[in-house]
Formats: sequence, structure tokens, C-alpha cells
Amino acid sequence: MRQFALNGNAQIVKKLLLDNYKKFVKNPFDEKKLIAQEMDKLNARLSVARNKLLSEIIDDEEYLEIKNECKKRIESLEE
Repeated sequence: MRQFALNGNAQIVKKLLLDNYKKFVKNPFDEKKLIAQEMDKLNARLSVARNKLLSEIIDDEEYLEIKNECKKRIESLEE
């Protein structure tokens, strides 16, 4: 019975250590996923701006400003 209790405690300690480790060490796949999501959001924003330009809701200057902002951010994420 005592051996079972020690194994149970060991499992609890192991789980706590793994949870803490995962909190402080970022998984490279998670980071890539977040970067991809951010790039998708920026591309969607650019697409909306393009549609507004074609619908004459915004002018050329506003579109170019949005485009430059998005492109700079996308380039920085690609690095």
C-alpha cells in the first residue's frame, strides 16, 4: 500500500513539473501556428481593404497606407 501511495505522489509531482515546464517553454509548433494565424489576419485585412477600394469606400491613399502596414508586419513575421 505504501508503494502505491508513493507512485501516486510521484505521478502528481511529475504532472506538476510537466505543466510548469510547458508554461515556460514555448513549443516551436505553437509559435509557428500563431505566426500563421497572424499572417492570415493581415492578409484578410488587406483583402477587405482591397474590396473597399474597388467599391470606392476608401481612396487610393488609404488603401496604400493599409497595404504598406500589412506588408511590413507580414515581412517581420516571416523573418
